[in-house]
Amino acid sequence: MPTILDPYRDHLEARWQAGCRNAAELARGLIRAGADIHPRVVRDWAMKRRRARTDVVDVTPGSMSAPRWRPPSIDRTAWLLQADPSKIVADDHGFLDRLRVEAPDQAKSVAVATLFADEVRRRFRARQGRVTRCDHDALVDESGGGADRQAEDA
Repeated sequence: MPTILDPYRDHLEARWQAGCRNAAELARGLIRAGADIHPRVVRDWAMKRRRARTDVVDVTPGSMSAPRWRPPSIDRTAWLLQADPSKIVADDHGFLDRLRVEAPDQAKSVAVATLFADEVRRRFRARQGRVTRCDHDALVDESGGGADRQAEDA
């Protein structure tokens, strides 16, 4: 069945094979070239193209069937930067190593934050099971009680 993209299919396939997977960018390129199309049409084509088959750009080197590795989300990256290294899988270790090389200033900030987090954890573990008078007062205040408040209510 003919589609509005048929005249541009060779161009789209060439850009796709070159590694461009961004449907909006593909649509902008066609529109700049004079195509009278809506970006949604290109987005639908790209979605069908992704689902139809996997090609070399979409797989990891050395494996033609494994999906391409994707970087973690911002939230996951923040967690990884603070996590215990023994709880991080190999792919994430590789990501963090690359991040440290690409962003050395941020790596220094992460190192300082990690030292701080380690110290907080160490102190927390040292205090577990012990409740000081200050801790007790804070806990009572948070619960809405406390000696002063109870005296006022009486």
